[in-house]
Amino acid sequence: MNKTFINTLLATSASFVCAATAVAAASAGEDIRDIRGPLTIPSSGQWGTYAAMAALGIALVVVAWQIYRWRANRSKTAYQLAKQRLHAAAALIAPGQGGALVDAVSDAVRAYIEARFAVRAAHKTTEEFLTDLLMDTTAAPALLPHRNDLARLLSQSDLVKFAGLTISAEQMHVLHKLATGFVDRAHEAQMELRKQTRKGAVASTQTNGATT
Repeated sequence: MNKTFINTLLATSASFVCAATAVAAASAGEDIRDIRGPLTIPSSGQWGTYAAMAALGIALVVVAWQIYRWRANRSKTAYQLAKQRLHAAAALIAPGQGGALVDAVSDAVRAYIEARFAVRAAHKTTEEFLTDLLMDTTAAPALLPHRNDLARLLSQSDLVKFAGLTISAEQMHVLHKLATGFVDRAHEAQMELRKQTRKGAVASTQTNGATT
């Protein structure tokens, strides 16, 4: 499904709404160019038809919007999605919203690590999660230097979620900044590792070519 298909859906839904209006006008014998007579009230069956057509048009708009959002998110990287979720989480920084904030922040970080490094994070305790990261040969090089920040973030989140700890707006800002900083540094570290790997591969190819 591409943008053309989505636009077609939107246009079709609008047509349904317009058609419902036109049918209603026609059935009532309305003509804006003439003096109107007494209004004809549609029967219950006609109202049901109009309502069904309008509902179908609205449903098509909703489907088109969901498809658009799905395609937009699918084209984004794990890093971009994490930043988007963390940006949205910033709106939760307010008195009494500590639980909602730590849920949003910790979920964004765990989802980023899962998507970017293929390390399962769901349904694991913080200790299990951190231990698995250290043992994972793909994730460890990029995440190990920032393990303390990650441990601090997840531990604080656990205290709020499971121990009922109340945190101030200032503490919420700190946790949000910690999460954002972790994602940024992990992303930069991974990009640097990729760059070094590519340089090593190019150097190896050139060396092999020179010796043959």
